[in-house]
Amino acid sequence: MPGLAAVPGCVRAMRFLNRGAGPLSLACYDLLREDVLGSPPWRAARATAWSDIARPHFTNTKRTMFRVVADAQDAAD
Repeated sequence: MPGLAAVPGCVRAMRFLNRGAGPLSLACYDLLREDVLGSPPWRAARATAWSDIARPHFTNTKRTMFRVVADAQDAAD
């Protein structure tokens, strides 16, 4: 996760652990643009020895892109 968090265009990276039923965790990356996911720095950060070790343990992986339509400041106004 630190490698992907350092990619230009990645604003923030967070991992949430599930305390209930369902997937163990959720990783969220706040990106400036959708094309960050396919950029050479992003691909390089995913092509590490650690990624090769960790990736086989990921199960039921889903990738979803969301767009912010309102934030906490908007809600306060």
